[in-house]
This record gives sequence, C-alpha cells and structure tokens, in this order.
Amino acid sequence: MVIVANSPQWFLGVDSALEILFFLISIAIALFSFKIYCYTSKKRYLFFNLAFVLMAFSFLARSLTNYLVYGAIQKDISVAAKLAAVSNVYDVGFLIHILLMLTAYMILIALSLNIRDVRTLALLFLLVVLATVISTNIYTIYYIVSAILLSFILTHFYYNAVTKSSLSAWGVFSAFAVLLLSQGIFLFVQLNRYMYLLGHAFQALAYLILLVVFVMVLRR
Repeated sequence: MVIVANSPQWFLGVDSALEILFFLISIAIALFSFKIYCYTSKKRYLFFNLAFVLMAFSFLARSLTNYLVYGAIQKDISVAAKLAAVSNVYDVGFLIHILLMLTAYMILIALSLNIRDVRTLALLFLLVVLATVISTNIYTIYYIVSAILLSFILTHFYYNAVTKSSLSAWGVFSAFAVLLLSQGIFLFVQLNRYMYLLGHAFQALAYLILLVVFVMVLRR
C-alpha cells in the first residue's frame, strides 16, 4: 500500500484529520454557492455547489478509508490478515474518492470551458474515468489526470482574476495553483515518503486560502 508504506509513521492519522478539514471547507463553500444560486437563480452557482459537495464527500471517503486502514494495521492479527483487510478497504475507499473527485473536476471543467452539450461532457467524463480506473497504476494515473484537469481549471481562474482584478479572484486562482502543485507532489510519493506529507501540506494551504477567500466574501 503506497500511502501507508510511504508515509512517516507520526503522520498516520494526521492526514485523516486534514481531509476532514478539507471536507468542512468544501461543504462551507458549497453551501455559500447554493445560497448565491437561490438569490440569483444562475445555474453556474448550482453546478459550483455540486462540484464542491462532491469534493467534500470525496475527502470524507478518503479520510474514513485512511482511518480504517490505520486501525487494521494496529490490530494484533497476522500480517496476511492485515494485508487482506487493508487492501480491500483501501481499494474501495480510494476508488470512491477518485470517482467523486474526478466528477467534481469535470463539472468545473464544464463551467470553465462553457461546455453545454451533455453528450460531450458525458463522453469526456467516461474517457477520464476509464483511463484512470482501468490503469495498472490507478494511484499515479489519477494524480496525472487530476493535474491535467486542474491545469485547464486554473487557466479559467487566471483569466477570471485578470478580468476582475479583485483580491478574492486572485485568491481563488492562488488556491487552485497550490492545489495543482500538490497533485504534482503526490506523484512522487513512491520515491520519498515525505512527499506524502508535503503533498498534504500544500493541499492544506490551498484549502486554507479558499477558506480565507470564503470569509472575505462573507464579510462584504
């Protein structure tokens, strides 16, 4: 198991706590987006809400998976039994995580590129998911695909920041830039166990920036 084997021992459990934090921040942003939708009736805010709801539950699934995996490792049972329990839990949990997250990214891609045709979006989604799921190394391919999708999303937020020239717009751009960087770092987890820690650190920074932007907008 890549995540368990290549994570510093003292960090086991901390990652689950961070993912709960990401879950809460994503839920807060989703609720705020839904509130804006209720006031404006603009569907893009409804889809933005849906994207962050999916992100939130993706992180929740990942957090629970890691928690269950670490619990199985600490049990006083045979190594074979531990490996079997960990493998099953991790495979299911990580699959749920990537499906929810990739769906969220595809919704943001549709908003960024103004893709209105449902068939086109469905085709792109199926290609992305199939390319990831049927891969022999799902972990690596998932982060490569995520980085590619985030690159397109980041381009949209960059043009949005340049156009609006507001602090909140640049904040959102910065958050997704850091998030993109974190996906790149996760690719090297198999080379160095501290890459897992560093990836989570940048991911935490990205979501904290989003939280700051969220608070700034609420205070207006």
